[in-house]
Amino acid sequence: MAGSGTAASQTWSGFVETRGFAYADRASERDPWVVGWATAQGTVEQRVAASLRLSATLRTEVLSTGDRDLFLDLADRDLRRTAISLREAWLSWSVAPTVDVEAGRFLLGWGKTDGYSPADAFLPRDLTDPFADEKLPLWGLRSRGQAGTLRFDGVFVPLGTPWRVPVSSPRFAPVDSTVAGLPVVLVDGENDLPRTGWGALRLLATFGDWDVGAWGRTGIRPAPLLTPRPDSAFLDGDAVALPADRRYAREDAGVRALARPGAWVLRAEGRPSSRTIPARRRARLDRGRRSGPSATELSSSRSPRMRAARPSTRSSSSTGPSSRPSSRSGSGRRGGEAGAPSGRRAFATATAS
Repeated sequence: MAGSGTAASQTWSGFVETRGFAYADRASERDPWVVGWATAQGTVEQRVAASLRLSATLRTEVLSTGDRDLFLDLADRDLRRTAISLREAWLSWSVAPTVDVEAGRFLLGWGKTDGYSPADAFLPRDLTDPFADEKLPLWGLRSRGQAGTLRFDGVFVPLGTPWRVPVSSPRFAPVDSTVAGLPVVLVDGENDLPRTGWGALRLLATFGDWDVGAWGRTGIRPAPLLTPRPDSAFLDGDAVALPADRRYAREDAGVRALARPGAWVLRAEGRPSSRTIPARRRARLDRGRRSGPSATELSSSRSPRMRAARPSTRSSSSTGPSSRPSSRSGSGRRGGEAGAPSGRRAFATATAS
């Protein structure tokens, strides 16, 4: 629905949506058969002056699973969706006929290829909705402009926002193995959130039928790299819980090309990526691989870890898109801290239509 306020310069819009998910099978008794989901969202936009615009979008959600630790997360850095989310709240200023500056909370998208886009790999996403390709908004400053055939787009984000991935439950993260006859389930481990932000600059130019560009950035890529911790496994009711820590990669540059030869449109994007683990974290992971508990230790009721395990506090038994197993936050650790590199990769994608 949409409408207008008392002034012609003000507009508002919104929607209300209800949906449900029914599952034909369950990986364990912890998973519900049916999950209900209701959403309401509203947007208001106003032109304050000829060169100034304001916009704000607020979303509320209710899920039948209902287990959430936070009611509102202004930075969307929590592991689970919150009941209220501030999707956008920005001020746009046209400082010149061809230059705009935007400040506040906004959604960003640089990718043009279908499906996976390396240009958008450094942008945070919310993957907890299985039927949506949803980005998480950013708090930051953005400037866009054009000079002849050259276009630029610069972004500065003071605080990084990580991807929000589905619950580490048997339904969304199945583990095809058993220990002492018990199934293994993943639970959330340490999450070293990026403590710093990032900056990015994109340059685009047109040469005949070719539209080419390149971007550079500095900071931490928000997609988490999951690292299972067998040394911290514990007995959780009728399953063995395996914590999975999250760490983050560093990404620095990429290229983009677009051509329109005749009736065809060709798009290509690529980027390199490197992964870094702090030296002390690497040593701890190596010790965990060497000294992980055996099946006998996990099945023994005399194990101190088993006696200390509390199934109700670190379990993934709360299931569904909104459930939140309690997680351990890495206190005092900085995501992407300098250390020994664990590998470099290059990603590319191309489409033709």
